[in-house]
Amino acid sequence: MNNDLNQIQIFNQVAQYLSFTKAANALNIEKSTVSNKINQLETHLGIRLFERTTRTVRLTEPGKLYLQHCQQALTALQTGEALMSELNHEVVGKLRVSIPNNLADVIMNSVVEPFLRQNPKASLELTQTDNEVNLHEQHFDVAIQPRLGAVQDSSLIYRLLFQSHWSLVASKEFIAQNSMPSTAKQLSTLPAVGMTNNQSHQYINMKDEKVSLNYRFSVNNFRAVLSAVEKGLGYCIVPRNMVKKQLNEGSIIEIKDGVEIAPMALYLVYPSRTGQPAKTKAFVELMMAWADNMSTDKWRP
Repeated sequence: MNNDLNQIQIFNQVAQYLSFTKAANALNIEKSTVSNKINQLETHLGIRLFERTTRTVRLTEPGKLYLQHCQQALTALQTGEALMSELNHEVVGKLRVSIPNNLADVIMNSVVEPFLRQNPKASLELTQTDNEVNLHEQHFDVAIQPRLGAVQDSSLIYRLLFQSHWSLVASKEFIAQNSMPSTAKQLSTLPAVGMTNNQSHQYINMKDEKVSLNYRFSVNNFRAVLSAVEKGLGYCIVPRNMVKKQLNEGSIIEIKDGVEIAPMALYLVYPSRTGQPAKTKAFVELMMAWADNMSTDKWRP
């Protein structure tokens, strides 16, 4: 198999002009280069492609047959390049994105609707999960992932959207019934509610002691978690801004004496900064614009 595309392109030009000189001029290369490439190609194939004299150049019968296949191959390559150029400049095709649970509603107006309205040839598939996904194995174009701590070395691109600060809270009635916990031991005896399969905040530090979160009730929906807290079923860890109104009203109380909860960072993850299809670029731009309009702690799951 011939892996030298230059030989094929030069052969095609010589066959078109039936002249080594004209082919060289068209390709802006030396005539000797044209001659050497044709000789190499004929040697590789083990057959003469041109009959040449001092005055004329003509294709042999094998040369005519080979030209047909070369032209088909070059046409296919040109079609492929045109398609890649279209994908790079025009937003087309399906974009598969993994996002955390509850985020779809949050980005509906600022990201989802503009993306679909601005790009009529594109479609968008959002999959909500709190599990970390493998972009390549699970065939996602982009992932939005929450993480605690710094990002480890990765071949993927991680772009920080923003950080969200979290609070330990319980309802006013829950505190009245159980009193305000002031030690890790007291807190560990109280029921907790939270997200199912929560891989991020599995424990908290209270006065330098680690307290594991043993959920009496768990569900994969933050609003349901908050509803359970409001009903006094247990304490929970939530993004602070999510309960700002309830905290101001006094219906929910923050447990903060000696409590330390690591902030959560939300990242936009995709394979590479270069060579991305236009659909990926368009979605990334909308997500970054959305993040720019969000102040710290503004994410409301």
